[in-house]
Amino acid sequence: MNGSSLFRQQTISDIADWDSSAFGSAIDIVQLTPGRFSSTQQIVDLGCLQVLRMSVNQAVAARGRGATSRYAAVMFDDSHEGNFAHVRIQRDRLVVLPPHLDFAGCVRHQGFRCTATFISSQYVEDYYRTLTGETLCLPPENKTGLIADDAIAGRVQLCVDSLLDAASNNDECVQHAEYRAAIIDELTTLMLRPLQSLAISDDEKPQPQIAKAHRLVNQLEDYIIDNPGTSVRLIDLCEHAGVSERTLQYAFQRVLGLSPMQYLTRCRLHQVHAALNQGTAQSTTVSAEACRWGFWHLSEFAQAYRLQFGELPSETLHARK
Repeated sequence: MNGSSLFRQQTISDIADWDSSAFGSAIDIVQLTPGRFSSTQQIVDLGCLQVLRMSVNQAVAARGRGATSRYAAVMFDDSHEGNFAHVRIQRDRLVVLPPHLDFAGCVRHQGFRCTATFISSQYVEDYYRTLTGETLCLPPENKTGLIADDAIAGRVQLCVDSLLDAASNNDECVQHAEYRAAIIDELTTLMLRPLQSLAISDDEKPQPQIAKAHRLVNQLEDYIIDNPGTSVRLIDLCEHAGVSERTLQYAFQRVLGLSPMQYLTRCRLHQVHAALNQGTAQSTTVSAEACRWGFWHLSEFAQAYRLQFGELPSETLHARK
């Protein structure tokens, strides 16, 4: 898979050509203002996850027909008179839509832009089951989209901006399966947060005792060490140990004073550090090694690397060569 095969851009100049089936949904669009219709769309397709950024020049109303096969997270670039999934449209507000939602939306202003992330329901539900040990059951009486908090919304925006920019420019990073897996992992985790707040069970599982926590952490440290060259994710640890994310969080905080993700990030930073130490400017690049180990945001990676090792990754690559 290369960059050009996962990115496409298209313009729709007739509303009759609108087709949302590629995103697992059936939506009827009605143009509310007179004039020629135009919609420009940028699409990144990573298989189980798709990102759509679109601009529409007219006011429109939309209505879903039946259940969809995707979870969706949608953000508008500006506030508009109207609503989306029964939630007021506000600038940079992230609204998460489960598949069973009876979808309706209306933008009364001429001209708007929004970004939508679609993830297959099977992938989200399998992911949730691995992280929590429970089945994702959302109350059917919920009729509105779920509003994510500002921190999650900001992180989703940063993630999709990075992906769209990299894919549209056919950057080196999109060539790496690890980069794509890291994007899918992060966006799925972010989408799950508002869903978890709605679906959390009242039955609290007992937390492991300290000895059990140590055994669990040791088991997962061995797993990370025994899989060199692999960008291990949080969901991989849950699946390998057969425990929920909550159990992992408790064990790692109790034993190491870090969250599992903080510990994984440090491990991946060390893997990049070792690769840059062993490589040369002729054999590799900083961005290639960062992407290979699942770092999709290169500026954040460079800051974390410098904090961890006291030098920039480029300095490690060129030192002692």
